[in-house]
Amino acid sequence: MSGSQAEVVLRLAKLAGEVAFAHYRDHLTGKRLAVEHKGDASPVTAADRAAELAVRELIDREFPGHGVLGEEFGRTRPDAKRFFCIDPIDGTKAFTAGAPLWGSPVALTEGGGAIAGAACFPVT
Repeated sequence: MSGSQAEVVLRLAKLAGEVAFAHYRDHLTGKRLAVEHKGDASPVTAADRAAELAVRELIDREFPGHGVLGEEFGRTRPDAKRFFCIDPIDGTKAFTAGAPLWGSPVALTEGGGAIAGAACFPVT
């Protein structure tokens, strides 16, 4: 793994936060933000999906042997030793309401235990 594990998860959290923030900024300036609801009634937006996809693409490119567990697109490589866990926008309800109380957490786990974690709160 290139860089320290903490640096890697911080870079991934920042990437998710940057992608989500671009959608948030557009929403605040009047661009309509469509909100859908998942089976458990929790909200999801294009911003959630775009942020998670951006992080997944980077992981696939730089850490192809690692698994991913993401809130929007589930689990990949279930037999992997290490997993990146992604919640692209923790606080989607606040995000859609224009409140700055949301963030983008990412963790790296091995054997069910956390190795490193980071969160980006781009509005604050």
